[in-house]
Formats: sequence, structure tokens, C-alpha cells
Amino acid sequence: ERKLAPLRLALLSIFLTVTVFTKYTAFAVLPAVLAGVLWAYYVRLVVSRKQLWLSLLAVLVLPLSVLGGYMAANVKHYHTPLPWNVSLYDPSVHRPRDSQPISFVSFKPWEDVVMPVLAPGKLHSFWTMLYSGMWFDTEPYFLSFLDANGDWWQHYYSWYRGEEPFPGKNPSLSRVTMFSAAGLILLGLVPLALALVGGFLCVSSGLA
Repeated sequence: ERKLAPLRLALLSIFLTVTVFTKYTAFAVLPAVLAGVLWAYYVRLVVSRKQLWLSLLAVLVLPLSVLGGYMAANVKHYHTPLPWNVSLYDPSVHRPRDSQPISFVSFKPWEDVVMPVLAPGKLHSFWTMLYSGMWFDTEPYFLSFLDANGDWWQHYYSWYRGEEPFPGKNPSLSRVTMFSAAGLILLGLVPLALALVGGFLCVSSGLA
């Protein structure tokens, strides 16, 4: 309704520039914003191709320019555009993994309701790990502060670093923690379902 106001596009460009420097995975916001602007053109929020190109330039030129300069400097100093410290610690070598290959078609959030941390047998479902990690500390980084069983967590993190076998299910996680994990992970299915239904209705109405 606001016809992509210039001030809002400028603010979005600034926020994108900051976001892409938080972590490499944040680069995903760039194609996401590109898709959003193209969708605005599809639904006629952007009424002309000229306005479309101006909107794309207003949003993407600043973050892409800064990112390009950053990558050029990295090539000059580190001989690679996006350096990372795998020489110090390579998670692909040390972190545990399942015997099954990564699956991009499975989705089993109920497994994290029963045990809301990463464990053997739960390391191959891409969408499950991504979804559950959005709603609860499944990795986990902070969950140990809610549990007095420090010995179990020492063994767990040793397993997570690839140093020891898995210590088994934690018997001391409180009911509040388990209930919070189950509630957040299950409630997260509601906006996910609404988004899927909304996307389906939007596409189907466009094809009608």
C-alpha cells in the first residue's frame, strides 16, 4: 500500500548491509529481499519495470558494494574472498554425524519434542534441525544453565566435539524445560502451516 517508499527502501538497504556482516549464512537475506521485490512487481505493488529496477538498485547496491569491497580486501590479504578458520577447527572433521546422508525431504519435529537436543539419529534431517533450532536451543548453547547435572553436560559437549561417545538421554532435564521445548516446537507449526496455506492460496489464485 505504501508503494515501496524511498525512505523505507533506504532503511532496508542499511539494515541489509549490517545483516550480511553478522555471519556468512546471513547472505541468504539478499536473495530473499530480491524475491520480495520481484513479488511486489508481480502483484503490481511496483507498477513499472523502471520502478522495479530503481527499487532493486535502492535496496541492493549498498550491501552488494560493501560486500564486494570486503571480499576484494579478503582476496588481497587472505587469498580467498570469504576466509574461515577451518585451519584452527574444522567442524566437518570433528563434529558427529549420522550414518545416513543429509535428507532434504524429511521433517520430524516430534523427535525434538521427546528430546530437545541434538543426538545420534537426529543429525541428518536438514529441515527438522533448521526448524527446531529456530524455536528452541537444540544445539544447545544455553540449555545447560537450566540443569544442575553438569557431569552429563560435560560428556555431552565432549561428544559434540567428537571426543567421546554419546552419554545417552539426560535424565535430569526439568519438566518446565521439557514442556517449554515441546510447546515452542509444536506452536511453531502454526505459523508454518499458515505460511504454507497462504502461499498455496496466493499461487492458486494467481493461476486461476
